[in-house]
Amino acid sequence: MQNNLLNLASIAPMAILGGFALLMLAVSLFARTLSYKFYAVITILALALGFGLVFGYNSGIRGLFDVMLVDGIATLSMLIMLAGSIFFIFLSLGARSAHEYHTAEFFVLFLFVLVGYEFMVASESLMMILVGLETGSLALYTLIALHNRARSVEAALKYFIMGALGSGFFAFGAAMFFLSTGSMEISNIAQIAKSSNLQTSVLLFAACSFMIVSIGFKLSLIPFHTWTPDVYEGASSAMAGFMSVVPKIAGFVVAIRLFEALGSIGVQWLNIVLYVVAVVTMSLANLMALVQRDVKRMLAFSSVSHAGFVLCAIVIGSTQANAALFTYWILYAVANLGAFAFIWCVRQRRARSLNLKFKTQSVPLNLNANSEEKENFISNTKLSFSQNHELADSADELNLGGNGQNLACGERSFKASEQNSKENEQNFKASEPGAEATLFGTETCEPGAEICAQSSNFAARFEHQFEKFDGLICTHPLFALCAAIFMLSLAGIPPFSVFWGKMYLLSAAVNSGYFALAVIMAVNSALALYYYLRLIVRMFLHEPREDAELDGSLSAVSVQIKFAVVLASVACVLAPFLVKFLTGAVNNFVFLSGY
Repeated sequence: MQNNLLNLASIAPMAILGGFALLMLAVSLFARTLSYKFYAVITILALALGFGLVFGYNSGIRGLFDVMLVDGIATLSMLIMLAGSIFFIFLSLGARSAHEYHTAEFFVLFLFVLVGYEFMVASESLMMILVGLETGSLALYTLIALHNRARSVEAALKYFIMGALGSGFFAFGAAMFFLSTGSMEISNIAQIAKSSNLQTSVLLFAACSFMIVSIGFKLSLIPFHTWTPDVYEGASSAMAGFMSVVPKIAGFVVAIRLFEALGSIGVQWLNIVLYVVAVVTMSLANLMALVQRDVKRMLAFSSVSHAGFVLCAIVIGSTQANAALFTYWILYAVANLGAFAFIWCVRQRRARSLNLKFKTQSVPLNLNANSEEKENFISNTKLSFSQNHELADSADELNLGGNGQNLACGERSFKASEQNSKENEQNFKASEPGAEATLFGTETCEPGAEICAQSSNFAARFEHQFEKFDGLICTHPLFALCAAIFMLSLAGIPPFSVFWGKMYLLSAAVNSGYFALAVIMAVNSALALYYYLRLIVRMFLHEPREDAELDGSLSAVSVQIKFAVVLASVACVLAPFLVKFLTGAVNNFVFLSGY
């Protein structure tokens, strides 16, 4: 293992991402007219450079006065985070991307999220882990709030409060470890506790308890999971997919380092607690997912259940189990990112319309209108229509700006200003994709007239109820097939991706003598099958809804997003041919780390 006082190679991946983030921030100050796609491409370039650099590590590296430890599991987890992030950024390149993508600050904050989590996984110092945790978490809270609708701000606030609570527990736990052993390094803590026979000390018990609670919050383990469905529902679908994969792998690496070090010195009760938490998390999360009516919330509880599955690997504690943990998470990440990308795409699959009510006359405006329909609308309402993007399906928040006119979110109506608005640019803004459709008012209406948005399409408030996907195979067959692959993969149905991760983990449990745990995992896999198949049944066996597009075209979705979704589904299908290479590579990384 390379070791010297500084060894800046140990922080090179973080330095690259942080440097690009600061560069984009500086460029945005002097070149405000640059397209957001420029920043997206620069971000992908930074991620690709970071990926190449991390992939080039061939041995453990210590540096920054022994605070940094870039070993096999750190390298592997950083590769997972960077690959998942590249997939996430691809979703920003479509014309229908959310409005928060359209700012340089979004990409700057996104890179700082990764910088923080990379510091978390590349250190065994509790102080550095806490710094990385806070850096990544604070940037992530802001990214969620940038979605800029009431539910997103609410989700960010909930995540902030629960995250702050988890960080507080982590800080208390670190302080307790320091009081009992005089060290903040995980390996030193274990050695000192063993040599001083501190396995049963009150301080060590308190420190471990605080750490279990803190990591439970970060991994959304039951009973610390309550924030998860609300935050996933409030965040954009793409961001929810990112949150379900990248922050959690950082938390699992910290859990491996800490809990296995403590377990190796004879802290027996710790393994029992983790066993109970893993079983309860798997089982209750599956039961709660069964009763969900919203697909996004179902996927949120699904992610909680999968976190319970992966925690079983830490309970088992063998080298095979640790390798199974990373293999499982890679295969899960592919399927889950694809599933949330699917939700991200179909959020706008239906035709959207508004009824603009002028006095007593109601004139329909279809936001997917062709040129002839737009001309008819102009002649009827004396408004010219210019479509920049599409409004979201089921928007729960609309803002009409310009000349003192405000649209009330709840009633979706506003009173026109006392003077007619001439040549006034008015923007309806929707938050799910954050898209905009622009109306240029030549003559609005008489003073005091009421304009109402009366469309049932806007009533669902960004919900993704199962009924929304009825007959998707008829309207969007490619999306339906991809979604079915993702659901079957997450359910662990052979030969799709997550099946191989579950088999590897079950094998590790049986080989280590955890037969009861293996049975519980198998039963929970069967239980989860029901709620995944619910969506498939809706898409394939139900008639399309009346408001669904009948032509089944995918023209409204950008090529980049189609590519990302199809690529993820193909990876799930090809898993049987890739899993041997994957497990070999993962085993090598884990073995080099000594876990």
